Amino acid sequence: MRRFLVAAVVAFCALAAPAGAEAPLFLAPGQPDLADLLPSPPAPGSARERTELAELLALQHSRTPAMAAATAADAREQPERILPVLGQKARPGRLPLTMALLRDAAEDEYLAIAAVKQTWARRRPFLVEPALHPCVPAPASNSYPSRHNAFGMLMAEILGRMVPERRAALFARARDYGDNRMVAGVHYRSDTEGGRIAGVLIAGRLFANPAFLTRFGAARAELRGALGL
Repeated sequence: MRRFLVAAVVAFCALAAPAGAEAPLFLAPGQPDLADLLPSPPAPGSARERTELAELLALQHSRTPAMAAATAADAREQPERILPVLGQKARPGRLPLTMALLRDAAEDEYLAIAAVKQTWARRRPFLVEPALHPCVPAPASNSYPSRHNAFGMLMAEILGRMVPERRAALFARARDYGDNRMVAGVHYRSDTEGGRIAGVLIAGRLFANPAFLTRFGAARAELRGALGL
């Protein structure tokens, strides 16, 4: 029964799911309890929601073709969108252990966010404000919290602990990656903030898991060796 329920959640959000996501690898069911730990998003029609919609309309007005191209590239939830911060030596083909760990962690993050999105069932901003026109394919899932922001922060947390020398740059890239979802017109500011909190919480749970830590140690050695550190 549990596998059936997990599969149903995955099917609902299949358009954005990492390939092969079926059940958590490192996280216990229901952990972290994001529904309890995250703040609630602004209420529909509230003054805060209207302020957030105004911000998105302003971003849309100032969106350039280059910005639209960047949001389209960052629509992909892949470690390769964050890894280039570490330089040309950090090529995925040289990092089988690192890439496998990042992708497995991303699958756990995907399932955790997909499940909690049902708690608030927040409508996407372009469904609330007809004047918003996303420049990426319109997501079918609920809006809060932002899975892209959770993913970006999780990648930065993992890679930042592998290469602390580049930690600040990794988190800057994760923030830009997540902000592009607002530029695209598919997430509110509070979605972005909630997603970032979720990514940090998920990372904390992963780093408390012995199986994850074992693989992390091997991946860290691989990555630092590839970078010559």
